[in-house]
Amino acid sequence: MLKFRHLNALKTVGYTEMFDHYDGKYTLQEAIEKIKQHSRNYAKRQETWIRKYIPGRGFSPEDLKGIVAYIEDEIASEVTASL
Repeated sequence: MLKFRHLNALKTVGYTEMFDHYDGKYTLQEAIEKIKQHSRNYAKRQETWIRKYIPGRGFSPEDLKGIVAYIEDEIASEVTASL
């Protein structure tokens, strides 16, 4: 894998830190901690993007009735708007 490290697909969370480990920049434990931290950072950026570009509201996974009601309302709004 090291010979392919220049590829964009390998410039992602997990690969980057492990390549740094192989280069002697981090111990294995440090690389693992960096992967965890960078994964959290990436997830936060995704949440920010989603909130900015995808309108809607969040639900608890257990709130099945709320989720179904929201979907039904959205469908009804689309049907009404298309008439």
